[in-house]
Amino acid sequence: MLCLVVSSRTMASNFETITNSAGMKLVKITKPFYMVQTEVTRAQFAQFVVDKKFVTFAEKDGRSYSIKNGEWVMVEHRQWRNPYYFQGPDHPVISVTYPDLVAFCEWLSEKEGKLYRLPTEAECEYAYRAGSKKTFPWGDSPDDGEGWGNVADITMKKSFQHWEWEPFN
Repeated sequence: MLCLVVSSRTMASNFETITNSAGMKLVKITKPFYMVQTEVTRAQFAQFVVDKKFVTFAEKDGRSYSIKNGEWVMVEHRQWRNPYYFQGPDHPVISVTYPDLVAFCEWLSEKEGKLYRLPTEAECEYAYRAGSKKTFPWGDSPDDGEGWGNVADITMKKSFQHWEWEPFN
């Protein structure tokens, strides 16, 4: 999920301590931040591309990663304008890189007169948890996570049986 943070509003408290879902580290959020509730859509990204005449990394390279015959491979002509499955204008933009998204944030900041940036891992984790102290945003059991995220799950494991899988927890 792409999250953007704008510095002009406050949603998180100072000095909140969080832990990531693997329990690997504690992080203090020391400054308030605001995070949008949805991903950047294809329509929003398209407006940026038109306004700035921007060319993404995948467009320059002429390819990006996609699943083909159950394997992640570089596929020619795959990029945000030509994803490997149907996407409407309100779907999240895919096949874009970190520098592509930084450029989007710079454009949006200029357009709206507010500072937009990509969030840190800790800010995303804090927002996903919504104040909860549970192991995962949906609770303490990984088995209860169905419907909470766009992740590789049992359905994907059945489709790609030859992939090596690590336990979730």
